Amino acid sequence: MKTLKYIIPILFSIFFIACSNDDDDTTAIPPNTDDSVENLMLATTITNDTHEIEVYTEDGKIHQGYTEFTFRIKESSTENYISDVNFSWNPVMQMPSMQHSCPTSSITKIANSKALYTAYAIFQMTGENGTGWTLNFEYTIANQTYEASKEINVKAAEKKNVAVFMGSNGIRYVLGLIPAKPEIGINDLTLSLHKMTNMMQFDVITDHAITFDPRMPAMGNHSSPNNENPTFDTTSNLYKGKVSLTMTGYWTLNFTISDADNTLVAGNEITNDNPESSVMLEIEF
Repeated sequence: MKTLKYIIPILFSIFFIACSNDDDDTTAIPPNTDDSVENLMLATTITNDTHEIEVYTEDGKIHQGYTEFTFRIKESSTENYISDVNFSWNPVMQMPSMQHSCPTSSITKIANSKALYTAYAIFQMTGENGTGWTLNFEYTIANQTYEASKEINVKAAEKKNVAVFMGSNGIRYVLGLIPAKPEIGINDLTLSLHKMTNMMQFDVITDHAITFDPRMPAMGNHSSPNNENPTFDTTSNLYKGKVSLTMTGYWTLNFTISDADNTLVAGNEITNDNPESSVMLEIEF
């Protein structure tokens, strides 16, 4: 009994010290207390010698055009998620004679989360004929920099949701349709617009004017009323407007793009001789 009398206080002290040390560690988060990803699906896991980067999307796939990602990173040895990470990334398409990146947003921490980060990418194409995309990450934890990368599959879009075109000003543009669930009536229309500064850099265009004309080719190519041309939103760095869809079916969204001087740089208006713009995206529901 005397031995037990001395052992109990010692065990209590050890437990108290261990708990105190855990409270001092503000970086590592045990798995069972991390943020929920129950509404997402794991698309892939990217590993190096130290960490695992979990890559989530809405359906567990990476899509041509716009894909929104959620990331979280954990220590491989402890399974603890890391709450303070400085991320950068660069998706790269490797082709037989060249390589290039795509438009992306920066990776930012999700508000009120412990260890979840988000970003989007606009993939101009899928991987074909031996070519493919790689997700490349560089990240810093506690002033130490790490790298991780992995080849990924980019699923082809069923309808055209991204347009790559050369403007009359010599600038190569990428116009992306942010996915939504369309319905009959007035719908939100959200677009991304980037320019290719070089093969690895795509910059957001903030000062262009976008007009559009929705048409139903199977129904005499009729348009619709009460559309609102998208304008640049500084909070999201996207262009936001309204599209009127008067019935279900296949629609084309026909665009014209003008620069800051109001000079038309791409696209054309719809006429009897031109039923479709050279800059066009598709919706079907």
